[in-house]
Amino acid sequence: MNTRTSRTVVAAALVLGIAAGPAVPALAAAGISAAPGHAAPGEPAREAPDAGALRAAIQGLPKDDATAALVRVSGTGGGWRGSAGVHDLASGRSADPDGRFRAGSVTKVFTAAVVLQLAREGRVGLDRPVRRYLPDLIPAAYEDVTVRQLLNHT
Repeated sequence: MNTRTSRTVVAAALVLGIAAGPAVPALAAAGISAAPGHAAPGEPAREAPDAGALRAAIQGLPKDDATAALVRVSGTGGGWRGSAGVHDLASGRSADPDGRFRAGSVTKVFTAAVVLQLAREGRVGLDRPVRRYLPDLIPAAYEDVTVRQLLNHT
């Protein structure tokens, strides 16, 4: 994989929040450590996020791929947030690391892929209620909705 593609893939993975799951080996290959508490069962806890590696991963993203990247990585060992690129093309104003955005529909595919990887690793049960994993996010009225139902939109 060339440097341009590698940077784009790593930045996209981080932006989509995949870093806490099965992307950990891919990030490690890029020299980026995940936060403690996200190791697979039986593996040693991981180090805190490597701010230098994260900063380097998002710097210099080709303008054809992204005008800006907002990255947040967190875990029990701490967190890191950073940005690269511009918020406004006309003014050239830098991207704000505290900015917020709503991700579009394409994220459903990435999220589903990560959930399926977690299921393969035995960390998520497809036939278990989503509320088991996100108790503070899913209202009690939806306590019977399973991960599988959420993934296939039923």
